Amino acid sequence: MGTYRAVISQVGSNAPVANVKANDTGMTVAWIRESAGQYSATFSEDINPASVELVYNGSYCDDPTNYFDIITAIVPADSSNRVVVFTSQFNIDGGWDNGQAKDDLLKNWSIEVRL
Repeated sequence: MGTYRAVISQVGSNAPVANVKANDTGMTVAWIRESAGQYSATFSEDINPASVELVYNGSYCDDPTNYFDIITAIVPADSSNRVVVFTSQFNIDGGWDNGQAKDDLLKNWSIEVRL
């Protein structure tokens, strides 16, 4: 069915902004912020979760001495047209907020969705 490839950035409580590099799926894709550290890309038509292949960079860190960021993307089995992205941050010292969902971690993050 095609490939959607974009570079995503997200700031504060705003929805992610996609710089689309390629989209030959024949569909439009809208990004929204669902909650802190949770975002979704909604395709304008149904996609088959069982046949979707996701390619992305799963970690990011601009200060490796203090923390690292984890980014996960999934296609929920109960969804017919969404890809969901989760972001969280882990402190090296293992503080109380370790692993909490967090905004502002998608900084020129690349994702490719193969349908």
